[in-house]
Amino acid sequence: MSRRRQPASDSLEMLLDTMCNTFGGIILIALLISLFARDTRQTDPTATQNNIEDDRARQAMAGAEARRKLLGAQLADPRFKERAELLQQRDGLRQKAEQARRQSADTATEQTPEAAQKRAIEAVRHLTVTNDALRKYIGDAFRDAQAAEQKIRDLQRQRENQVERLRFPQERDSGRQSWFIALRNGRAYPLFYFQPASIDSRVRNTGMIAWTDLPNDEVGVQFKAGAGIDLATSPQDLLNALRPLPRQSYFVYLVVFEDSFAAATVAKKAALELGFEYGMQLMKLDADLKLVRHGQRPSAL
Repeated sequence: MSRRRQPASDSLEMLLDTMCNTFGGIILIALLISLFARDTRQTDPTATQNNIEDDRARQAMAGAEARRKLLGAQLADPRFKERAELLQQRDGLRQKAEQARRQSADTATEQTPEAAQKRAIEAVRHLTVTNDALRKYIGDAFRDAQAAEQKIRDLQRQRENQVERLRFPQERDSGRQSWFIALRNGRAYPLFYFQPASIDSRVRNTGMIAWTDLPNDEVGVQFKAGAGIDLATSPQDLLNALRPLPRQSYFVYLVVFEDSFAAATVAKKAALELGFEYGMQLMKLDADLKLVRHGQRPSAL
């Protein structure tokens, strides 16, 4: 009878298989991590460039700090200060020498005949321009003066045309009776109307004037508002009032208040137009006009 082999009770095959599979997996994982890390470094150049720039910046800062310390030490050294002052003085002397050389060259150039001739030409040209400018200025001033004189003459003519001069000849006794015309508020107020049938050939103008008998044989005269002859619009009315008056027996006597000088000019023209002599008396605005029954007769002009 054959003898059967008994299966082993414990075997290491499964353990070996487990160990090999686990170790292989670990190695595979390690290889994958290594490959992934290398690929990451190759595919991220920005991080590497930034690191390089950071290193360079740190090196530059370190170098600047070292130079700063070196310069601070040199500034603290008295010998360096003296050397810096000497360098500044040397630069100043160089600049002065260069300026002196340029001035010497300019002087030498100016002393040449060509330079003298050029200066003379420039001086003549400048004088010519100045002379022309002065001539133009004098001509303009002369023309302006002529224009101003012409304007003054024109203004004088305009004034003479607008303003009529009053003639005051020597006062004289004409032997004629006065015919009073008051000029107030730009209006003419004949004090009387001519009536040959009356005792003294005249009657009071009561339509334009309010008469008041006063003591001492005086008569007060008050001008009625809105009455009188408007010489600005109706100078013919004054001519009509004077026309019946005989020129051989009367002369026109104008009593002119301060507000009626223009009206006095019109009244004087009317009297002269009719051939009357005239006299004139100026009155203030606040003055009262009074007539005396028996007094001195005014004179004609």
